[in-house]
Amino acid sequence: MRRRATSLWRQQGRLTQERDQVTADARKLWDENHFLRQEAQRLGVMDDLSRGEHRNALEKEIARVETELKARRDEGERKVAQVEAELRSGREAGEAQQQNYAELVRKEQARLEQVREDIVDLRDMADLNDYGLYNFENPADDSVRYKDELQTRQAEIRKWSGRRPPRQAVRL
Repeated sequence: MRRRATSLWRQQGRLTQERDQVTADARKLWDENHFLRQEAQRLGVMDDLSRGEHRNALEKEIARVETELKARRDEGERKVAQVEAELRSGREAGEAQQQNYAELVRKEQARLEQVREDIVDLRDMADLNDYGLYNFENPADDSVRYKDELQTRQAEIRKWSGRRPPRQAVRL
């Protein structure tokens, strides 16, 4: 029996707490309902002067927002123009660099072609050397006395080989 009484006493405590909570919630709802009724009455009975003031305040807010929006749009357009200018500048720099590289490639190709011609000349010179004909640096090249005779001999060698003589002597 004692247990039963303790259980009922605890249950009564819980129910009392629930009742107090429901009462507090009901009071909050009543206060909110009262506030909303007063607000609806105030808005419905607003006189023309109050409506005009409210309208003017709203128009000022709209003007402020439009001004801010225009400023942001102008700033965005300025940034877009700046980025476009940077892109254009970068593109022009890239094109100039590409032209420089193309010119460098052309020069290197010409240099490669000259090296290939020199290789052919060296092979021709090696062929001539195999036949016992040498074109060596001759001290008489600077001599006026032997100049004509050297040119005649070089012309004969060219005629015989079908090519111009090599630029330097190669001794194998």
